[in-house]
Amino acid sequence: MHFHQLILCAALPLVAFATDAAGKAFLEANAKKEGVVVLASGLQYTVLKGHADDSARSPGISDPCLCNYEGTLIDGTVFDSSWAHGRPITFAPNQVIKGWTEALQLMKAGDRWKLFIPSELAYGKRGSGRSIPPESALLFELELISVAPSLGSRAAGMTKVFNQPLWLGVPGWLFLVTAVACLSCILRYGCGCCMPKAAAAATSLPIPGRPKGVVYGAE
Repeated sequence: MHFHQLILCAALPLVAFATDAAGKAFLEANAKKEGVVVLASGLQYTVLKGHADDSARSPGISDPCLCNYEGTLIDGTVFDSSWAHGRPITFAPNQVIKGWTEALQLMKAGDRWKLFIPSELAYGKRGSGRSIPPESALLFELELISVAPSLGSRAAGMTKVFNQPLWLGVPGWLFLVTAVACLSCILRYGCGCCMPKAAAAATSLPIPGRPKGVVYGAE
């Protein structure tokens, strides 16, 4: 290892300590500002724009969320922005940093919040690449555009339907028409075990490997 690399490795803990201290001081001062909500986890947020639809729901932990965002360091340096990329992105609350996971499940479609995230709810000691130093508190402007049910939620809903007796999922009129049609067939042709020969001949279908005119299951 070269000398300058040794110096860099030795300096990293000091940089992380200074970054952590600066982040904590920023969040402490920010928490006292009007309109800032401070949660038990340490996450802080302000509402920039509320949702227009009161019936809008908050996403579940695995529900895909279509979002726009811009992330900055506490000094205002922008490190990422979906607005700059020209398109929103989709992810679930369980696929992102802890600060986003908590915030998204409190937001509703249409909300736009400013998040102030402690380092332990962001990238912590590891940081992220060259743009986010270790122990960095982060700021995000986050817009929740829409929420879709997760595949698991849809599957659970289908399971509830399929666990019911078949007739419970059939409209009443369709069930009645089907029952009348079945009864008419029974009265006209009898049950399958005593089907008249004329009816059998008229309804028989050729089956590969079997003589024509043989009704499968009636031999």
